[in-house]
Amino acid sequence: MTNNLSTESTNYRTSSSEKNGATITSVYVGRKVKVYAVHEPELNNLSLLNTFSIIMFSAASFVLSIAARNGLENIFKDGTTLISILLYILGGVGLIFKRNILKKIKEESSIDSDR
Repeated sequence: MTNNLSTESTNYRTSSSEKNGATITSVYVGRKVKVYAVHEPELNNLSLLNTFSIIMFSAASFVLSIAARNGLENIFKDGTTLISILLYILGGVGLIFKRNILKKIKEESSIDSDR
């Protein structure tokens, strides 16, 4: 098997007055980001409360879908709606606790404007 590819290099040069192709100009930007000092136990609590809220909301939606499948006329008779309402409330409580922890972290963090 032979290789029929040319090994010649073609040099395309244009004069400086001609503009061919695209021109790329880099623009450098900067930004200031607030960084909060969060200890590992606080981060674990935030993760746990987030997981708890997601599980509660998912379970409540699942139970509510079972109640809706059983029929709208019997939706309050079998208690599944009350269970889903309770699970939604527990998920909301988890979000409130999470919000309180974040609020406490933001209040206790100081911003050093000299840097």
